[in-house]
Amino acid sequence: MPVSGIGSNPSTVTVEFDIPASAPAGQTIAGNITAFGPLVPASATVVIPPTQRWYFYSISTTDGPVGPDGRVQILLNGDLQYFQPSLSQTSLSVLRGYTFPAPVKAKPNTTISFILTLIAANTLTTEVIQNVQFDIVKYQISI
Repeated sequence: MPVSGIGSNPSTVTVEFDIPASAPAGQTIAGNITAFGPLVPASATVVIPPTQRWYFYSISTTDGPVGPDGRVQILLNGDLQYFQPSLSQTSLSVLRGYTFPAPVKAKPNTTISFILTLIAANTLTTEVIQNVQFDIVKYQISI
């Protein structure tokens, strides 16, 4: 049977990274995916519905890094994706966020997760919470 797109839905996925106090450079932090509506709890992973395809277009932070800089990474079914911008490249207050050279495509039933690998140590003695927004388009498909 042919597969066809029957509509698109631009959306923003927010991921929260809780960077521990005194975290060393090189530490990897799993993100909590938080922006799927008030009735959907935060989760470390999301599975794309079998009737959708998602395309990730850009990453942004409102004020840039609020703590140490790090590489923002997308995992699709556990596979690290090629584009890994640093938090300092995602600031909307200084730049226009980071736009992927080509959209990151996620097929139906793909498990998505996000990690942050610190480039610099967290020199603060308190935890830092960094929110990152991913602009995506969800395509509804019919099979």
